[in-house]
Amino acid sequence: MFKIVNCKILLLLIFAISFFQNGGELKTQISKNPPLHSKCKLAMKSLADQKPSFQWPPPCPLSEVPLPFLVKFQDHGLPSVNSWCFAQRYEGTHVMNWSTSYIDSYCDEISTGGSGTYSRDAVESLASALQSLKLDSEKDNLGVRGAVGLVMGTEYPWVECLLLNEGVSLVWTFEYATINVQHPRMRAKQCQLIAKDFLEGQFDHVDVIVSYSSLEHSGLGRYGDSLNPDGDKEALAQAWCMLRPGGLLVLGVPMSCTVKGELVFNAHRIYGYERLAYISENFELVGFLSDECIGSFTKYAKHDPILILRKPETQFNTTILVSADFERAVHNTFW
Repeated sequence: MFKIVNCKILLLLIFAISFFQNGGELKTQISKNPPLHSKCKLAMKSLADQKPSFQWPPPCPLSEVPLPFLVKFQDHGLPSVNSWCFAQRYEGTHVMNWSTSYIDSYCDEISTGGSGTYSRDAVESLASALQSLKLDSEKDNLGVRGAVGLVMGTEYPWVECLLLNEGVSLVWTFEYATINVQHPRMRAKQCQLIAKDFLEGQFDHVDVIVSYSSLEHSGLGRYGDSLNPDGDKEALAQAWCMLRPGGLLVLGVPMSCTVKGELVFNAHRIYGYERLAYISENFELVGFLSDECIGSFTKYAKHDPILILRKPETQFNTTILVSADFERAVHNTFW
């Protein structure tokens, strides 16, 4: 017994000496890689504290952006080749009123040939994606009927209407602008307010999140938001937090279908595989559901490619996605 106790004491002493000699390296590593629930607290608190940009109109072209940001905006496969300047203030000022009659009328229009914000091709592409989703891995059911959905970024409720028409029980809209909505199957709040509800335990996780032609603008200042080179990555981190384990993210963004993309400041990003891998941290890659790619900001596809990501059932994705994963998926899972 004496020998066993002495061995334990010796091991503890060796660990303590090693730990302090390394300046508390173990503690530093833990603080750099907090558990994912802590990451959600950080991600949602950052959003809750976010303020509209004080500078208006926003700086543009990119050469007007302070140097550290100028460089970071082009990291992870986003070289800046062109500029295209916009000033469309939404955050903190824009208000939309969606009555029940307006929503019902808009949803009828979408179901009978309406083009939504973009084109009929975009409507049909996204509708097909929603119909093909498998939200329950243990069942053969496809689609979103009975699910709770959330739309990240909106101008007109065409995505919300697609979800309603496909039978979701409830759809949230997560937006910088203020939206007053009365429809019984819809809820809307500014994203900062949803973040505060989340931190207070007052926001239930959703089954599916849809973001179409929104993520590529995050952090560029175009809509009155503060400049943030990682605005798109942070937005997907927030989506991860709001999804239930096993929930799906349906993402439509302009894509180059090459390793490198392009930053068209301050209009949007065009995503290459490298940037997609960078922003998809902690997600599993399900695949792509369309193949409309664009080469540069002067050439547009009929609709954005649809990418499907899943929040792991265990909440921990031990596999780190890399650009090659997206390249393989693009060639293997197109319709």
